[in-house]
Amino acid sequence: MDLKRSPCCREGKRPTGPVYVAQDHVVQSLVATFTDCDCWEPGSFGLLEAAKTAQGLSCGRRIIVVSDGFSRATGDAAKAAEAVQGQVYVPRKNNGEACDLAELVHSEGREVAGGQLRRAETLLFAAKPHVSPVRFEAHDLPTLAANELPSVLGDFGEAVAEGLQVPLELVLMNALACVAVAGQGKFCVEVRQGYREPLNIYALAALPPGERKSATAEICKRPLVQWELEAQEESRDSIRCALSERKTLDKIIETKRARAGHAKTEEDRRNLINEIKTLEAELPEISDTPRLLIDDVTPEAIPVFMERQQERAGIIEAEGGFLDILAGRYSKGVPNLDAVLKCWSGETVHVDRRSGPPIVLHNPALTLCLSPQPDVVRGLADKPGFRGRGLLGRFLFLLPRSRVGKRNVEPESISQVVQARYAAKIHSLLSLHCQQGPGGKPVPYSLSFSPEAYREWVNFHRDVEASLGPGGELEAIADWGGKLHGAAARLAGLLHLVEQEYPHHHAIELGTMRQALKLASLFVAHAKAAFALMGADPDNECAKHILAWIMERRIEAFQARDAFEKVKGRYSKMAQVNAGLSVLEERAYIFATPSQSP
Repeated sequence: MDLKRSPCCREGKRPTGPVYVAQDHVVQSLVATFTDCDCWEPGSFGLLEAAKTAQGLSCGRRIIVVSDGFSRATGDAAKAAEAVQGQVYVPRKNNGEACDLAELVHSEGREVAGGQLRRAETLLFAAKPHVSPVRFEAHDLPTLAANELPSVLGDFGEAVAEGLQVPLELVLMNALACVAVAGQGKFCVEVRQGYREPLNIYALAALPPGERKSATAEICKRPLVQWELEAQEESRDSIRCALSERKTLDKIIETKRARAGHAKTEEDRRNLINEIKTLEAELPEISDTPRLLIDDVTPEAIPVFMERQQERAGIIEAEGGFLDILAGRYSKGVPNLDAVLKCWSGETVHVDRRSGPPIVLHNPALTLCLSPQPDVVRGLADKPGFRGRGLLGRFLFLLPRSRVGKRNVEPESISQVVQARYAAKIHSLLSLHCQQGPGGKPVPYSLSFSPEAYREWVNFHRDVEASLGPGGELEAIADWGGKLHGAAARLAGLLHLVEQEYPHHHAIELGTMRQALKLASLFVAHAKAAFALMGADPDNECAKHILAWIMERRIEAFQARDAFEKVKGRYSKMAQVNAGLSVLEERAYIFATPSQSP
């Protein structure tokens, strides 16, 4: 076998450190010049045979295969190194370009080339050739098309998404929540006799900072905020008059009560008491200032607010601070989920207060729409009670694709006509009064399915139920999937509100149901990804970011510190990066050789 040793070995010198395998005699000579290591050149044989022979004669020393920098040759070098559990050294110019050792000497000088070669043992990682890695679970999440929605919602979503350069799904989530705030308590979906679904939703769209989430939430909420301002202005005079009248009557009652205390006869006292009762019965009710939205509120304060606002409330925020409040930010880490859990399904809420009369909500309707950062979502499953008590199972999740880095810096302005149509729809729902039930109490309008729409929903429900069992698509998130059929009914109801001028005069048709079920399928894919994110191992997440860098730049070999340099903005400690590299090695994306001193 025509394998040639370096001159230092032929001269009888004792080689130390690792054993090099060179691509040709030129590189072999350079290695011999720069190091005192044994170096083999394959001659007419391939690198693989040379590496194996070198291994057999190396007495356990580490094998370093020197690549000539070309991708095909680097692949051959990687195969040879893997066969002997060695590593590949790829010479690189100062600009990062791969080359052969002779070219490196020519372009950067002998000192740079020699120093780089002597540090070859620190080049620990390279892509693993012809080995099928254990892949990370891929979440190629589906996106939404504007034409798959009612025109008012689709046109508004598309215009805002392009005007702000944000994902359409982010706009959709906020806009749907605003429709829910406008329609909750006034409408419900009567799926069949004895089974109803309210139209409030809990929604979460997770995106990193810098995604214009606040601007998106604000433009979607604008019709609600405008309605609040107008309603407060209209009610200001009546509230002021009622308050003035009540203060006057309170003063009269106070005077009569004092006289009753000093009445000379029982008859005089009884007459004054009767007069006081009559005046108290005439005391005008002081209406609260009309409100739809609240923020930065504790769970204990939500029922208080809802009691004053016809048992309805909406929280639409661009961050996830409310989740921290639910987890016990203001209650020493003790979560208080009862009211929020019951308000999703419209269950009766009883609140006994130390100061003040008890609060009873008979048909509460609360809509939540939050846009936290993915890191917030990652920690949700660790919040006490969030999953075990069913809070997470109530949320519709979206993980939209970021547009950062690809945004148009001169987008078209958002059409005023489109905004006006969306605002008119929200205002029309808000201006509609509930029907009156027994005793004058408000009763929501029931929205029914057409026969075709109902059959479509039943088939969907049947498929969902099958997917919850062992081996099913939703087995791992059965707590969420078990509520999916109800969520689909709510979505159909909300789309119906958008589509119809007088929603309570029409049944929910098949076309609307199909739009809702397509949305529900979108939420399935995103919910699976969201729950996977909640249970994500931070080492795996680091590994994914390193792998993305490797794949994007087509890195063939690198040092651990190179990886750290590329991801240090997200992972600030080398220990985190080392853990991520270990995951990649375990999954056979890269291979590593422990560093040894020559």
